[in-house]
Amino acid sequence: MTNNTLNLDRAVVLARKDDHNPFFQISGILNAWVMMKVLGWDSSSTQLVTLDRALPSPVDDLRHAMLGPDRPVIGGDELQKHVVHFNTALLTPYEARGPMMSHLNDDQPCYANEMMRDFPDEALRTMKVGAHKTDPKRCLVTVISRRPYGGRRIQRVWRNEDKILSQMRSDYKFAYRFGECEFQSLDFVNMTVHDQMQIMVDSDVVIGMHGAGMVNVMWTRPETLVVEIFPLRRWRWGYRNLCQYLGCSWREFRGGSDVFVQTTDPNDMDKRLWYDEWKRFFDPLFCDAIARLEQPFSSS
Repeated sequence: MTNNTLNLDRAVVLARKDDHNPFFQISGILNAWVMMKVLGWDSSSTQLVTLDRALPSPVDDLRHAMLGPDRPVIGGDELQKHVVHFNTALLTPYEARGPMMSHLNDDQPCYANEMMRDFPDEALRTMKVGAHKTDPKRCLVTVISRRPYGGRRIQRVWRNEDKILSQMRSDYKFAYRFGECEFQSLDFVNMTVHDQMQIMVDSDVVIGMHGAGMVNVMWTRPETLVVEIFPLRRWRWGYRNLCQYLGCSWREFRGGSDVFVQTTDPNDMDKRLWYDEWKRFFDPLFCDAIARLEQPFSSS
């Protein structure tokens, strides 16, 4: 920097819109990471620049670590104080484009993809999270819960989540041969990216209402069972696509009753499940997941 001028080399420049939405933000990080690979830019040589003044988010740590960890991020506030000269710069593809957005709104199948596998592998290494469960014999079911935060009213809330979870704990208490299977419901909003990743790696089953928090299936192990709950007439394929790219086993559930909130928009409906219907759907999937988990230890 000279006087009031910033001279930047290998600047990775992002413009964010849905700064509160981890799905869109991880899409933007992925797009930038791919283009850095194309250019042959190592993250140790780059300077991350964001053209906004977004509110802080746990995803910020991942963005910085993947796209320019050796230098402080230059944000919108800092840019307004200087004349900026970009000696070399990458203007990254927008968050609403790229691999995570392809076929978001149609059922065109996606397939295993080495680039998409490399991204979470590198992200886990960068955030110092192992790719294997911390306890191989632990059985863990994680519900990614949707709860109000920061004064926001959340769409697509699972109204009787606690009740259904309690019934599953009771019904499946002795389903696993090597101990009691743990069922947990977590709100990821204020959790560090490291902890979110670790929970996904440790989980054998992931359940959640359709929403941005389900982007954490990006960090699951291959063959992890992922169940996405939808309002009856809400169709999105982003998390199915991630599982097809990465190897997790995605299933959708549209049963139960949609709960009218403020509008008739299917995207705005909450959900109440009926346990008998849910168990008919979930039981064979869960039993198969348990069998896979037990198999390596059955002969010991």
